[in-house]
Amino acid sequence: MQYSYGIIPFLKENNKYKFLLVQHYGGHRWFPKWQVEVNETPLQTARREVFEETGLSNINVLPNIYFDHYYYFPDRNGGLVHKRVGFFVGEIYDATVVLQKEELKNYSWEGFDDSMKLLTFDSDKNILKKAYEAIKSLSS
Repeated sequence: MQYSYGIIPFLKENNKYKFLLVQHYGGHRWFPKWQVEVNETPLQTARREVFEETGLSNINVLPNIYFDHYYYFPDRNGGLVHKRVGFFVGEIYDATVVLQKEELKNYSWEGFDDSMKLLTFDSDKNILKKAYEAIKSLSS
């Protein structure tokens, strides 16, 4: 099984939330994430990947909010790769993004409704719904 971790970065502006979506050259949009390197914890992987892809480093990762999902995809040899992707949720205070142009085509900060329209995969939409509800419950 392959393991990847990321962070769902969000900003709070005027009592509304915006989420950072990154776009790959293939066109799909999702949250910053990638695979674990040797001796990294899931949170270390998530922080490293967000920094490498977006330049964001001052992230307040919310405690006890974590979501994951499992999926599989075909490998080059006709087999299946099983993958687990885990997401933390983190508040950002400076929206300045320095995009990793080698891997990413674009990025945008979007409200919840627009994020739901732009995310490519249903699994990411489901994770965003859960994250949004968790963030709102902390603000209540």
